[in-house]
Amino acid sequence: MTYFHNVVFALNAYTTFHTKGFIMLLLNRSRYLFPFIVLSFVLIIHPAHSVEKHMVNGTVHVRNGSIPRDGTHAMELEEIWRAGGEDEELFFGMVPRVETDHDGNIYIMDAQLCHIHVFAPNGEQIQTVFREGDGPGEVRGPRDMVLMNDGTAGMVLETGGAVAFVKPNGDPGGSFSLSAGQGGIYSLVSGRGGKDFLVLAGTRISRGERTEIRLRHNFLGTFTRDGIPLATLLSTDTERNLMNLLIDEREDMPPFLWCFDVGPDGTIYTIIHREHYAIHAFRPDGTVRMIIEREYDPFTRSEEDYNSFYSMIVTANENLPIDITVQIEKNHSSVAYLQRGITVLDDGSLWVLTERGARPDLPGVMAVYDVFDTGGELIRRVSLKAPHDGRRVGIVPVAPDRFVVIRGYLESLASQFGNGATFDEGDGAWEHPEVIYYKKNET
Repeated sequence: MTYFHNVVFALNAYTTFHTKGFIMLLLNRSRYLFPFIVLSFVLIIHPAHSVEKHMVNGTVHVRNGSIPRDGTHAMELEEIWRAGGEDEELFFGMVPRVETDHDGNIYIMDAQLCHIHVFAPNGEQIQTVFREGDGPGEVRGPRDMVLMNDGTAGMVLETGGAVAFVKPNGDPGGSFSLSAGQGGIYSLVSGRGGKDFLVLAGTRISRGERTEIRLRHNFLGTFTRDGIPLATLLSTDTERNLMNLLIDEREDMPPFLWCFDVGPDGTIYTIIHREHYAIHAFRPDGTVRMIIEREYDPFTRSEEDYNSFYSMIVTANENLPIDITVQIEKNHSSVAYLQRGITVLDDGSLWVLTERGARPDLPGVMAVYDVFDTGGELIRRVSLKAPHDGRRVGIVPVAPDRFVVIRGYLESLASQFGNGATFDEGDGAWEHPEVIYYKKNET
């Protein structure tokens, strides 16, 4: 009997007999069917990686399947040093952002005490810049920080839409306010530094036709270091009625307000849609260079996650003198936007933390990242093994084998919402902010 006839015979037998009988049949004819058996199990156990690339109106579209090219890599993390916490000499108030420069130095932003602490890669503290106040090199109520290529550090301020800078030696480096001369009231949420420009996200608020109406223009844009607008990358417009206030997660909390990064070539990566896994890569002039997609099924929030997020929004606005209605989505977003789940490393690789990746449900695994190459192809998935709950901590990839974990991250971020948000009792004990530096365990 020919090899082809044996394959056909096996397929017919599979549709006729139970699994046990089929296996016995394969064993009896294993001489002829062995290649077919191996191929079948390979296809079942290792689904195929797929990627499609095509050009549409000058923009590269990359469509990835859910399977990485090189599979999933487990990475056990080894602690190198830590700072903050309950028993350390250095106390952190609130830590919503940690950054790294091209020399590997770690910048820790304390939003409560208005400091940026700078640490060497070995954990030695180099300096502390900024302090609370109204003079040069002083700030109040910072929301984020930016690092420029020349080592200048900046604090992003909510009030006035301002950014204040200090030079690498700690001397004041000037400031600007978007509210001065731009029209309307600006409120900044996030920022990142590019080669010679800034990327800022925030809201411009203006009055509507009636006194109780407020028009909110949410934006993500590029600016010069003097605050001059260059391009708007993304924007949404909403309307709020102060007599009947509705806070709608989908309308009022676009992911791009928190979730974006700048690559070494100046490309800005962000996400537009909540559920659709599609990373948009913008040039600084606002044109789209590439769209990176990945197959991703909707992810329903658990009751605990839903209640936690609802509680955060309600407590952030509970001191308002009016009643509010809060509308929360039943599904998670694809990318973990409040955890700033988009990071571009110096090698150009794009690391994306999804909401599923922050909830891996795997023993000892803190989080699972998707890693894309510079061409937008999903090349591997990395599961990080560390003793933390990926839903609560902030995770900052600083190199392919080095990561910073921020304990107390969610509490720090929530404190910036409204008059300061809290979580419900189901979220466990409040964590004192602590920063832990990890590297890959090579043993």
